[in-house]
Amino acid sequence: MSVVAAKKYPDKLVFAADSIRVSGYLTETSRVIGKEQGKLFEVNDMIIGSVGYVMELSFMQLFARNHKPAAATVESVLDFIVEFYGWAKKKDDSFCRRNSYLIGIDEQIFRVCDSYLVEQLMSLVPLVLGNILL
Repeated sequence: MSVVAAKKYPDKLVFAADSIRVSGYLTETSRVIGKEQGKLFEVNDMIIGSVGYVMELSFMQLFARNHKPAAATVESVLDFIVEFYGWAKKKDDSFCRRNSYLIGIDEQIFRVCDSYLVEQLMSLVPLVLGNILL
């Protein structure tokens, strides 16, 4: 099971995630030395958390280095996600949209799930992947 959560306070956003990574029968819970960032990372004035496939999250980490939503609106975040999916498909034609995201930008939190459903959220938001509802 994977968990990423975010909470909006009047003066800040707080994000948290569990540390487990699973690939087949391999389960990793310790951090490696270096720049590896797991399910939650900060880049380009955004905080991005994701549950799902590591491949997709790795692509998002690369993409977000020099791309971001034009504004902190549902429409701009949707445009960012659509652009990301197109970019990822060009990098690897086997790419599939599978992950859900929490994105913090300009003191706002957005949830992206079911590929193109983008919602602006107001308070505590968990994303859980496993036997519990997303």
